[in-house]
Amino acid sequence: PDFCFHAQEPGVCRGYFTRYFYNKETKLCEKFKYGGCLGNQNNFRSLEECQATCQDNCELMFLITYSGCEQGQQVPITADFCSLEVSTYPTLGCFTPPPPAIPSLCMTPMDRGLCRAKELRFFYNFSTGRCRPFSYSGCGGNENNFISRKSCLRICRK
Repeated sequence: PDFCFHAQEPGVCRGYFTRYFYNKETKLCEKFKYGGCLGNQNNFRSLEECQATCQDNCELMFLITYSGCEQGQQVPITADFCSLEVSTYPTLGCFTPPPPAIPSLCMTPMDRGLCRAKELRFFYNFSTGRCRPFSYSGCGGNENNFISRKSCLRICRK
């Protein structure tokens, strides 16, 4: 999304919240301190949400399915391999990956926060396995708070 290329913006309030933004220069999600109000959309409560929304999939890919492995097995790679042809991938280290774990932030209950704004956000309901909309107050709350249903599903539904 275009907002991933917005500059880091701490906002005008004086809170001191750890947030993450996508740095278009380094092409990585990085930590910054957010004041608690205003700012821009390049502002994520978790590193995982920032990565899922803004980082190139290639930079996040650490396991690939490779024809040199048995069915269902994968081989670890680094981002350096993203520019290579498939035929040049190494054939070492085939293994069956474990099922992905659900991040702990997805198990926290929905929390509207402490302020009076009404921002449409989504939270992961662990008991139903679904991302549900809620009205976020604009400050406080917890990390189970996503800008879109898509980013909620990407982080929490494994």
